[in-house]
Amino acid sequence: MRTLRQLIALAIWACLFSPAMAHDLKEHMEKSKTRIQIFEEGKTEFRDARIFDQTGATLNFVGDLTSGKRFVITSFYTSCESYCPVYHALFQALQSEFPKHGLADVQLISVSVDPVRDDVNALAKLAAQLGMQSGWTLVSGEPREMQGLVRSLGFPRGVPEDHPPMFLVGDKTGRIVRILEIPEIENIINLFAQTENQGE
Repeated sequence: MRTLRQLIALAIWACLFSPAMAHDLKEHMEKSKTRIQIFEEGKTEFRDARIFDQTGATLNFVGDLTSGKRFVITSFYTSCESYCPVYHALFQALQSEFPKHGLADVQLISVSVDPVRDDVNALAKLAAQLGMQSGWTLVSGEPREMQGLVRSLGFPRGVPEDHPPMFLVGDKTGRIVRILEIPEIENIINLFAQTENQGE
């Protein structure tokens, strides 16, 4: 059974993405400004930080993970026992559902907000526990690099324990939607369909 908070969130999303409503994301945003924020192409720029993933590979965040790609980004830290397990469960479900909707190429990216403790070994251990598949990347790096990256993504700064739910959804049009809530699976799928239909 869903919690009251989940039911409220679902009701909000049902209003935002009801098929009966016009597919105008700007109009949806006006109806619920605290839930989503929309950035048109070129209006936001992520820091192309030098990072590493759960395999120990060194990558450029933008060049290797987001440029020209569809993606969903959220934050995490490996010792988190509050929101993070929910984020991980959502990403696991998305990996299962995306191929059914022509979204198998969407990159799932979890960005550490605790790079001091989240080294390669910590990422690898978490990846093994989650049974992660290709297309989902855990990201960490040198603290200074990660601070700049986290700032550019718009994640709240402060102690890791204080990071609230936030997801970034980017599509092929260059549009980015920031979700200030834990979304349902179908909402992420619908969001890709709506933003890309508008970009055609």
